Amino acid sequence: MEATDWHIFLAVARQGSTLAASRVLSVSQSTVSRRIDALERAIAVELFERRPSGYVLTPAGEHLVPRAEAIVLATAEALSAARQFRRGLTGQVRITAPVAFGQTFMSAAIRDFRQTCPDISVELFATEEKLDLLAGEADVALRTGPRPDLPGLVARRVLIEAWSIYCSQGYAAANDVPRSASDLARHPVISLSAGFRNSPLALWMDQAVPEEAIVLRYHDVPGLLSGLRNGLGVGLMSDTVAAASGLVRCFVPPVTETTPLWIVTTERLRHEPRIRAFVDFLAGYMTQGRYRLGADARSTP
Repeated sequence: MEATDWHIFLAVARQGSTLAASRVLSVSQSTVSRRIDALERAIAVELFERRPSGYVLTPAGEHLVPRAEAIVLATAEALSAARQFRRGLTGQVRITAPVAFGQTFMSAAIRDFRQTCPDISVELFATEEKLDLLAGEADVALRTGPRPDLPGLVARRVLIEAWSIYCSQGYAAANDVPRSASDLARHPVISLSAGFRNSPLALWMDQAVPEEAIVLRYHDVPGLLSGLRNGLGVGLMSDTVAAASGLVRCFVPPVTETTPLWIVTTERLRHEPRIRAFVDFLAGYMTQGRYRLGADARSTP
């Protein structure tokens, strides 16, 4: 039984014959007869009496007419909704994300999204500034930290970020990488400036690493990422960013510090097809670990 069989059933019921119904439906008479026979077999009920003058509804057929009309109407509404949704998958989505995300996995994520929704363009604001979604400065945001709780915002948590000690593949190939905090004194360490050193993990880093081992301090995470990628030494980095950058994990610090990562949009925009499609795609992209360079974050054996 096919969904269109009920449409054919109604046409025969209204026209009184398979020939007349075939003309209305623009299909062959044999197709109409075959589908009516298939429908009756599927539901084990005789819908029509076959008479020389045409097809006449049986009591069961008459009973099913309003239900068939409801099925046909629901099918038409579903198809219309699907077409409207598809038409809505056009336009532009503006997303803001931290610079390190923009430097690593966001371009690949946008590329993959546009393979599924080619009529939607994306504008990426890679910035440490928190753009105001409610004021329309962006449509969607990737944000770390506490759940955004301003009225009018909708947030979906996609993963929990943690930090580890990392280095580049080139550095790992040329050096014995540190396996514990006690090894850090024998390596050049790159770190963040004092303005970022107020978290438990940063305080642990200050205690674990002699000042003379720190060869470079950066004022932001993108700078730190650049230093690690270029083999300047070892240092802390977000597991998410490191996995997207192909860095090598040296070891996990004994002090744990985790941060939720949220996809945020507004209540006003959340149901727009272009926004819903992008948010759903990005959430799956992150939770499935597709942001990782290759299949997984690299760790030393």
